This record gives sequence, C-alpha cells and structure tokens, in this order.
Amino acid sequence: MSTRPMVMVRHRIASATLGVLALALVVILPVVVRLLGNWTGRLDKLASASRRLAGGDFEADLGPVRVDEIGQVGHAFEEMRSAVRARDASLREFNSSLQHKVEERTRDLARALDEAQPPAAPRASSSPI
Repeated sequence: MSTRPMVMVRHRIASATLGVLALALVVILPVVVRLLGNWTGRLDKLASASRRLAGGDFEADLGPVRVDEIGQVGHAFEEMRSAVRARDASLREFNSSLQHKVEERTRDLARALDEAQPPAAPRASSSPI
C-alpha cells in the first residue's frame, strides 16, 4: 500500500488549515486593532483629563461613560472630579472668609493700640522767651 495518497491528504488538510487561519487573521486582526485603538483612545482621554484636573481644570469632561471596566474608571473619575471641585470651592470660600477676618482683626488691633496709647504730653519749649 502506498503512502502517497495519505501524504497528499495531509498536505491538503495542512493547506486548508493554513488558509482558514490566514483568513481568520485577515478578518480578526482589524477588529482587534480597532478594539485596542478604542480602548487606548479612551484611556488616553482619561489620562489627559486627569492631568488637566491635577492642573486645576475642573471642567475636564470625559464625555459619555460606558458600562465596561474603562467606563467604571471614567465614572469614578467623574465622581472624584465633582468632589475635588466642591472641596476647592469650599476652600476658596474659607480662604476668602479668613482673609476678611484677618483684615478686620488687624483694623481692630490697630484701633485698640491707638486708643491704648496715652496722649502725647506737650513738649517743653527750649527757646527762651
């Protein structure tokens, strides 16, 4: 019995398998590249918004947030941004209030010092009359 027909069958199976794999690669690779590009783009947007927030820009909006894992991070970022903005506004208000209190207390202290000083005694004249 000849092994030639078996070798040919194996060769055809190998060729068909390679063809299917090549076709799958041609179909799947663009989908994977697109998905990765989408994910990395969303992560870049999140990183950029984080840098803007660190610089004091509380309006760094991420746009619509999805429900996947990156979306969960985006939602947490939005919550953090809102909390940081509220704390910043509160601190600015407190700072302004404190500034006014310091100015008021400084005026009160200056007034109290002026009132506490005895009136100056008239100086004796050194010129003979």
